[in-house]
Amino acid sequence: MTTPANTAQLMELQAFVKEAQRTNMEELNKKLSNARTSLFFLVDHVTFTLADMNSNSQTFAWIDRMPSILDDHRVIIEEKTAMYMDALKVGNGRLLKISVLYSVTLLHC
Repeated sequence: MTTPANTAQLMELQAFVKEAQRTNMEELNKKLSNARTSLFFLVDHVTFTLADMNSNSQTFAWIDRMPSILDDHRVIIEEKTAMYMDALKVGNGRLLKISVLYSVTLLHC
């Protein structure tokens, strides 16, 4: 999980999280359901090694972790949005001061 370095990356992360939550998670749940059905069939016909069982259990455990991962990303998005908005306000204040000084300078020329 990386923190967006600029507003473009922030917007990309925000779009990714929305898309992941809206469509990707639903699609992933369907695929995992199909995989679970196939795994149940295989369990009756194949002997799995411990490594195979661990790998399969990790695959199914990931889906349970996704809501907290998406929540973590939403927190990052909220924090960075506030940070970038504050930076814009500071920049706007500086621009306003510069434009006032420039106006005063032009009036005295």
